[in-house]
Amino acid sequence: MEAAAIVDRKVAGIVDSIPPLRLANIVRAALWQADPEAARAAAETKAEERGVWAGRTDEHGTTTLFVKAATGDVIHFNATIRQIADALAELGDTDTLDLRRAKAIGIIADRELARELLAVAQHLTNTGSRKSSTS
Repeated sequence: MEAAAIVDRKVAGIVDSIPPLRLANIVRAALWQADPEAARAAAETKAEERGVWAGRTDEHGTTTLFVKAATGDVIHFNATIRQIADALAELGDTDTLDLRRAKAIGIIADRELARELLAVAQHLTNTGSRKSSTS
């Protein structure tokens, strides 16, 4: 009851004046304040749901990969995928961004190839920058 009262006090005056997502964030923060032990236990339970799962492979040799991980890790992984996709474009790959991002998964699986690809793309970018700045 005490925890519910803390949450009530935080949101009662604003519940009708803010978007649902913002309200949910405020409620979540109030719950952490009201009952940190329960909030920590809930976070630990959610963390145990993390994993990586491969879906079924279709008749064309395509498989969906499902990832449920810490937000920071997903953001970093997504940025790495984009960096490799951009490097592929820099090296002349004309496929769509989505296809280059899919290719990046295979490249990430080969750590040395990923390092080499990014180093070459960085060199080309730096060389191109110098040429355009001296022109």
